[in-house]
Amino acid sequence: MNKRHLLFVILCLCLLILPLPWLVRVEPVRQAMLSRLGGPLSGTISSGTCSLGWFSGLRCQDFRYQGQSVPLALESAELRSRRGLLPLLLAPGSLGELYLQAPVLTLSGDRTATTAPDDSLRPELPSWLLRWWNRGSFQLRATGSSLRLERNGKSYPLISRGDFEAALENGSLRYALKASAGQGEDYNVQAGGYVNAPPEGSKTQHLLSTGTILLEEVPVAKLPPLPFAPGFFSASAGRATGNCRFVHSADGSVQGEGALFLHDLRLPAFSPHDQRLTLDRTSLLFNLSRQGAAAWQVRQLRLESPLANLDLHGALQPGESDFTAKAALALPLLSEGLRVRLALYPDAKITDGRLQCSMQARGPGERLPMALDCRISDIHAERGGTDIVWANPLTLHAKWLMTAGRPHLQQIEGKGALCALRAKRDDASRAFTLEASGELGALSRETGRIMQLPLTAGGTMQLKAGSSPSDTGYQDELDLELQKFSLENGRTRERLLPTHPLTVKMHGSRQSEQGPFSGQLQVSGWPGTLEARWQDIAGQGREQRGTYTVGSTLALARIQPLIRHVLTGLSELDMTGALQLDLKAHIQDGRHEIRSAEAVLTQAEMTGSSQNPPWSFAAARTALASGEAAASMRPPAQKVQPKAVRTGRGRKGRPAPQALQLSALQLAGTPAPPAAPQDAPPACFDPLTKSLHLQPLVLVSDALRLDGELRFTNWGQQDESRALRLEGDLQGQALETLLRAAGRMPNGVRLKGPARLACTYAAPGHAPATAEIAARLGWAGFGQEHELLLAKQDLNLFAHFETAGDGQSSASWDLPEFSIHGPDFWAQGQGFLLNEGRGAVLLSLSGRYRGAGAARPFQLALPLQ
Repeated sequence: MNKRHLLFVILCLCLLILPLPWLVRVEPVRQAMLSRLGGPLSGTISSGTCSLGWFSGLRCQDFRYQGQSVPLALESAELRSRRGLLPLLLAPGSLGELYLQAPVLTLSGDRTATTAPDDSLRPELPSWLLRWWNRGSFQLRATGSSLRLERNGKSYPLISRGDFEAALENGSLRYALKASAGQGEDYNVQAGGYVNAPPEGSKTQHLLSTGTILLEEVPVAKLPPLPFAPGFFSASAGRATGNCRFVHSADGSVQGEGALFLHDLRLPAFSPHDQRLTLDRTSLLFNLSRQGAAAWQVRQLRLESPLANLDLHGALQPGESDFTAKAALALPLLSEGLRVRLALYPDAKITDGRLQCSMQARGPGERLPMALDCRISDIHAERGGTDIVWANPLTLHAKWLMTAGRPHLQQIEGKGALCALRAKRDDASRAFTLEASGELGALSRETGRIMQLPLTAGGTMQLKAGSSPSDTGYQDELDLELQKFSLENGRTRERLLPTHPLTVKMHGSRQSEQGPFSGQLQVSGWPGTLEARWQDIAGQGREQRGTYTVGSTLALARIQPLIRHVLTGLSELDMTGALQLDLKAHIQDGRHEIRSAEAVLTQAEMTGSSQNPPWSFAAARTALASGEAAASMRPPAQKVQPKAVRTGRGRKGRPAPQALQLSALQLAGTPAPPAAPQDAPPACFDPLTKSLHLQPLVLVSDALRLDGELRFTNWGQQDESRALRLEGDLQGQALETLLRAAGRMPNGVRLKGPARLACTYAAPGHAPATAEIAARLGWAGFGQEHELLLAKQDLNLFAHFETAGDGQSSASWDLPEFSIHGPDFWAQGQGFLLNEGRGAVLLSLSGRYRGAGAARPFQLALPLQ
């Protein structure tokens, strides 16, 4: 090549190189370069605007790295370097000084965060990157660093303000992290170590690393969440001091050892009403290693605390596994943390006793036999200065087989002075048997010595159950007999159920161990009977499907004491008659579609003596139904036409409409539900979303018929939402009885004649609840004792109620608008409904009324009965 050609080549190279700093500013080119760089780093890299000069360093805004096969992500407001493009081209192995501004490193603790668990622990790097690692160098500095862990959709901040430094030289990356608390706190976190590339020519392409972590007086709430209890540390209080050393070897194994000491650890409350336990000192010593995804070697795992002790060691791996575990639980301290849940007497406490368990597993990892032995003995308690001792031991022995991560029970045997349990599975015949027995009366008496039991039972219990293979699959049987069974109120000793035999029998069949299940259940006792049948029940969650029916007959007088005990608000309710329940449902995609539901009271008589005067109800037949049962009910022979009107002005001075069609009332405050499929019944219960919808909902008796719907969402949750709509015709006496039974009838008011009612109630989660009532009354009177002071006919009533706070918990209601209209009388205004406690409710009204003369103001306070 002559000089002219060489000069031409150099000139072409210069023309190609000169635009490089400008190309970094072009977004498509910059993103392509970052994408190419992120591939070898097992992730994606992106950034905002970037700049690079021949002599000035790189500067990128909003720098981000998102790992794909590694569970981490990095965000930084700015990435800067000091070396320009020309020094990098002359010495590409030296990156010089790098700086990250307020970086945030996020570690993912979810199992789905990595596509390959083995590779996430030891990612392989390309050969060119390993060669550069052994020859290159850089210095990295980051201030205001943050580290957080994300698990199950929740974020746990681990470090909020830290300084990080790292340097790569001669194939070794050394790093150091220092973090300290801000104002008002005093703790320190330090971490350091190195990451080495394997020597050139080595067969492995995995990084080698080691590091240490030091904690000094760190608040327990800032510790990483535990895999099996992610909310434990965040709900606890105390201080933690400890150290940890980990090593990542060339074969991909990870080893960690260290110690953690917790001082004045305040545990979360075991129940909402129990006190939190405080442990003076808790220590955890560990030394364990992991090879691949399923091979664990535990050299030491020891937990020591006043509440519990644990000692575990051994190996758990796909080949031969052998490990043992021993645990002990101090019952006196545990019972103090469960006083409310256990319902201990104020002067009762457990003074001595321990639960001791040992577990052993030895065998091949594919079919790992496991055994558990537990024992409780010599429990000492005290109540009112009297010592109580239970010397007889309570033991439990269990064996099971772990295959494919699932336990298969082989044997259980439990023994006690008053109870026994035995279960066994025969691997040869695949048959399973279960037997249990217990002295219910003696158990109630012994536990009642220190516990305030709400219910005490009497009698003996015998249980036999089993499953055996058959020509069509499996046959399942259950036979439970309670001889001389009885129930008493644990506090007042009132007899709730007399001595009688109670039997429960179940027979079912399955096509396979996990196949569709069909069968029937029969319960027979002194209060009545229950029978349930199900067909082809299979699947779980949204995969569940099948059909079932439930029928029950109960004598109201026989279950009356039990109802009074459970529903304390009905303690003065007397009732006779029979109750019959019938339910038909179909399960599709986990939703229980109620085809027909009906509750029928025959020859029912009810009397409530808590109100003055007492109320009474009697009817030959009363039915509450939904689904097909509601659709088959005949409408009433006579209907009262709706003529309720609003008069005067509405809330906040707005003109109110002059006519109100009762049939047009909606569920106030509740958004319209999504349209259901045409083939889906409107009556449905969804246990996964905890929602219930009953439509149509019909209540029919001798003197009334009410049609409507009922809706629950997030049942039992803090954001529970509920709504009810009722509309129909009834007799005034029936409406008076309903209001008096609910404790919402003004004292001295009497109702007669035909009436029509429409009402809605809605409590949408945490928002205020609302209620509207519109009615036409044939006759209404007001008097004191036996003297009638005022009587009106053909009255139209409207009232709007709303709570001032949470609709689920507010005990009082505002009445911003009400109106009463008759042929020669009207009244309108506002008021409130005040719950004064112990069942006393006050209705306060104020506004204007007009009779024969001019309109006049009025104020009225009526106690409700």
